[in-house]
Amino acid sequence: MFDDGNIAQYLGGDRRDCGSGQYYNRPDRGLVFKRIAPLDLVLDLAGGIVAVMNIKLRRWQQDLRDEQAQPSWGEWFEWLGDQAQKHKADSEPAHILYRDWAE
Repeated sequence: MFDDGNIAQYLGGDRRDCGSGQYYNRPDRGLVFKRIAPLDLVLDLAGGIVAVMNIKLRRWQQDLRDEQAQPSWGEWFEWLGDQAQKHKADSEPAHILYRDWAE
């Protein structure tokens, strides 16, 4: 498992080659803030992975911002990740909460 904040060392050390990190930083993450995609829906569908990846990518993302002098790089992913972490702390995981649910 990757150490929190140290993902670049596992992906070759070059932050520019961390394609998975760039996937999580896609601009569509701002769709929640613009109220195009409801936050509760996004957190229900991807909140767990977003919360974890936010922790794992935080240092890599900040280093990339510093290197490129672009403080807004990944801003919406970080915002969504912070929301996901708050939500995760306040709720049961779906596989536990809905374990008895059946259609």
